[in-house]
Amino acid sequence: MTELTPLASADKQARLAARIKQRHRSDRLFRLAGMGAVAFAGFVLAFLLFTMTANGLGGFQRAELKVPVNLANGVIQLDPSQLASGNPVAALESAGLPALVDSELERAYGKDGAQLVVDGAWRELARRIVKDRRC
Repeated sequence: MTELTPLASADKQARLAARIKQRHRSDRLFRLAGMGAVAFAGFVLAFLLFTMTANGLGGFQRAELKVPVNLANGVIQLDPSQLASGNPVAALESAGLPALVDSELERAYGKDGAQLVVDGAWRELARRIVKDRRC
């Protein structure tokens, strides 16, 4: 197929051989560039997955603070029958439990103590009060 005819000159054969050599070299470089791009994309994907996993693990952690809350001092005025109602957590909320928890956090941990816990932390205390009431 690549037989040279006697009419082809030596100069033409040399130019043809050089073009074929250049084409093979370009093909190898193109193939290497493609493999490099795939390897780089794989590296970036692995890096992103590692970073997202490392940052997401913090969402599975839970920290607890012990805060003494005195419910017997009369700050919360609540009829015990309200705890037996359909929504005792709402009754505790309207009685002022969130404000009491915030003030106790500030008393126990300083001025920024209420910022140490999530906004709905008082709900955990409300659930425990309702649970203890039912036991």
